[in-house]
Amino acid sequence: MIINIEGKIVADSSLEHNIITPKPGWAEQDPEKDWWEHFIKIVKDLLKKGKIEPSNIKAIGVSGSYPDLCPISKEGKPLRNAILYSDNRCINEVKFIKDNYHLELTSEEILPKLLWFKTHEPEKFKDTEMILSSHNYITYKLTNKYSIDNLSATSFIGLYNGLCEKLGIPPSIIPPKYPAVKIIGKVTQKAAKETNLKKSIPVIVGTADSFANMLGVGAINKNDCVINYGTAGYCVILHQELEKIAMGKFPLITLLTYLLTTGESLKWFRNNFCQYEMSKFQNNIYQELDKEAEKIPLGSEGLIFIPYLRGKRTPTYDPKARGIIYGLSIAHTKKHFYRAILESWGYAIRQGLEKFKKDPLKGRIIATGGGAKSKIWRQIVSDIVGKPQIYIENNVALADAFLAGYGVGVFEHFTHIIDWIEIIDITNPDPKNVEEYDKYFKKYMELESHFFNKGEN
Repeated sequence: MIINIEGKIVADSSLEHNIITPKPGWAEQDPEKDWWEHFIKIVKDLLKKGKIEPSNIKAIGVSGSYPDLCPISKEGKPLRNAILYSDNRCINEVKFIKDNYHLELTSEEILPKLLWFKTHEPEKFKDTEMILSSHNYITYKLTNKYSIDNLSATSFIGLYNGLCEKLGIPPSIIPPKYPAVKIIGKVTQKAAKETNLKKSIPVIVGTADSFANMLGVGAINKNDCVINYGTAGYCVILHQELEKIAMGKFPLITLLTYLLTTGESLKWFRNNFCQYEMSKFQNNIYQELDKEAEKIPLGSEGLIFIPYLRGKRTPTYDPKARGIIYGLSIAHTKKHFYRAILESWGYAIRQGLEKFKKDPLKGRIIATGGGAKSKIWRQIVSDIVGKPQIYIENNVALADAFLAGYGVGVFEHFTHIIDWIEIIDITNPDPKNVEEYDKYFKKYMELESHFFNKGEN
């Protein structure tokens, strides 16, 4: 997006890039093609649509998926495809770190990914100059400066406190930490030529998509909660003001639920079972599937979907977990299956809430992300969780622009972004549905416990 100082969208553009799966459980993207080349196309499209002179751009901010492992050579080239946040190849490394260093990590964090890379691709590891995540890579391509923001650096557990030497990892390949809003550099001559941007535009460090998402929907105060209906979905609560985190304070956040295949489960379903609907409805396919799901009774007539298509992250880590379709009968149809996928996200969020003795949802609950456009999906989640949701459209790029403006002094306080944000809808739970969903949630938990939580409390 290009945003003016009043918070109005001058132009927006997007491209969809796929996840590469060379083996089951693996998830990769090509940094040059999926990240940088797409960035170039989008920037050129934005400048054309907005009829903007590049010299009028005051600053640039980038956010992206994290934690991704993108190793860079001395020549500044990616040495392999980036290993994404959702990748589960480093199970053995997670166990090794736990057994030898007593760190409870998952295959999400950078350290086990890096150990896998060192063990399985030693020549490429030796040639590594720096490791970056997606947004840090774009920032590097723009400025020729290495960096990582403090929030994203929390996924580098063990790499900033002395484990590098013990594990044979050169500390020099770990990016230096900065506040997200710090100006890390300016657009280089090379980057300006490739993108049509003007040389010397300030570029901030940028941040992870989850942080930008919170800011973009106005979740800036203590106790604000965000439910993100994204490719990977999450439910997160703030325990301190977001502005403090942006300035480098240690982030106090509770991740209630994190599901790697929230929206991706729907995409998988669409691609594998809805070829006819895709040809007929094209870009409106999800709206049509929603209409069909509304005709299906609450609980999908006993069909339950457990959505671990890329393994499990919360509330317990299990990378070998896989999806389950339970209760399938001859009476069930594609419509039932689609609704069951929608319901699985509500069950996953409620499962996260069950960890707490007291209700942690004390503040506003904001629904966002591409999937939150679905009114029936938000209703299903509110009915399962028993809480209202404020729906605000996904404003990640708007947040990136705001952070950039904040970094160069155009904006003085985070509260300014509230004036930019529009509440689209409010979804209230239906008391009858809340009561009815209780029994289906209990069945979901019985299945979850039976298949994935044996031996755990």
